[in-house]
Amino acid sequence: MQLKGHIVDALTDILIAHGPHAQRYSGMILDKCLEIGKLVPPQDIDELEMEDFNEIRISIIDTCRTCMAELAASNQINNFQNYLPQIHSFFDAVSTDLNRVNVHVLKSCIKLLTEAADYCDQTTRRSLQTQSVKKILSTAGNMTNEQELMNQAKIAFERIAATN
Repeated sequence: MQLKGHIVDALTDILIAHGPHAQRYSGMILDKCLEIGKLVPPQDIDELEMEDFNEIRISIIDTCRTCMAELAASNQINNFQNYLPQIHSFFDAVSTDLNRVNVHVLKSCIKLLTEAADYCDQTTRRSLQTQSVKKILSTAGNMTNEQELMNQAKIAFERIAATN
């Protein structure tokens, strides 16, 4: 399972390497990554396997962020809406598994949400205001031992809630 995170990272690198031509592959790559991302590992998974699973989640988020940046760069950010159902499924999986999600996954989720709020229109931001996203933001925002994460969660919440 350790290699799966590296495979997802390689897919992200391929997108970056293709630059303006990445759009040809980004939809398919993002679909496959989010299909994996909505999985929740079994409760009896050991600690090392859970670390690997969390690394895969981080890699999937990086792929989402890369695709979103690529869509924004090509003035096609409205196409990001096509992926929202799968992104919601990903956030649903993360939010149901918050007791085993590490701080790095939370940081990556917050980055994705903040960037989505920055790139997307009000309709998309509104659609990101799901219970799962609120639960992730609340969990991150209440981690008193992670001040930076708390601040970033607050910023993400404010940007998602922005009406302009």
